Amino acid sequence: ARANEASLEGEYNIGGGVVRVQRSANGLQYLAPGEPPHTLVPAGERKYTSSTIQNGVVEFRLDDTGAVDTIYLTFPQAVIHGVRIERPAPDAATLARLAGTYTLTPTVSATVTVRNGRLIYRVTGDPKDYVLVPARGLHFAVDGFILFSVRFFQRADGQISHFIFYGGDSSAVGNRREAK
Repeated sequence: ARANEASLEGEYNIGGGVVRVQRSANGLQYLAPGEPPHTLVPAGERKYTSSTIQNGVVEFRLDDTGAVDTIYLTFPQAVIHGVRIERPAPDAATLARLAGTYTLTPTVSATVTVRNGRLIYRVTGDPKDYVLVPARGLHFAVDGFILFSVRFFQRADGQISHFIFYGGDSSAVGNRREAK
């Protein structure tokens, strides 16, 4: 069965830039800044191809609630990952819940802090701060980078338990350290 194309429409944050998916008289279109519209042809459930996206497949993926969460452009040599944008952005209280220290490996951790209303992500040994741009729910795009995003998960009691850092077609899990 084909995906409900209306559910795929919207804006997606890819590397700090925004692409739009919309329906037109010609079918589903993928609109990227500075490019002509790409008409998407169904190629399986939530997968589409286009003659103007050479050798690429556009795939829409769902989160655990069944809602469209991410978009992937898969090429033979690369995977470009985008996060669906959902407004309004999380409020200050929600952002504060995400702050903390997360263990990635026994010797590497990530700290997430809130600064000037934005989430900042930093990994042990990396001198650079990365800004996490709100996307859908608790999923954030890493501003300025095509392949990276972070999605936070919460337990039934609402506490944040871990995040998954997505880098193209790979991922890493960060487990939240309990406050002492």
